[in-house]
Amino acid sequence: MRRLLLSACAMLVTSAPAQAGQPIHTSMAECAGLSFAISDYIETRERRDFVIEVANIWADEAEKLSGEEMTDFINETADRWSEKGRFMFVQEEFKDWTSYCGALARHRKIEMPKRP
Repeated sequence: MRRLLLSACAMLVTSAPAQAGQPIHTSMAECAGLSFAISDYIETRERRDFVIEVANIWADEAEKLSGEEMTDFINETADRWSEKGRFMFVQEEFKDWTSYCGALARHRKIEMPKRP
């Protein structure tokens, strides 16, 4: 029983997005990088433009909140996600981050464009 409980705790800790304990502007920059990485795999122009617009909003919000240029960090994050290829879409980390980014936008009342 104890082993089962420890396993469950370990799963919860490792499946949570890495945003815990980092500044909000860093999480926003992560959302921007993830969105830019996603846009590489979208085939329709309308949907790709939508995701790029979302990424740019996240980048602007991150820089506004931090007061710093976040481009290098955002590009590194996008590259890290892109290295996973299409496999990123089925990873638990991807699902956790996309859920977190949506919740963060709602919580911070960041206006995002309507999905096409």
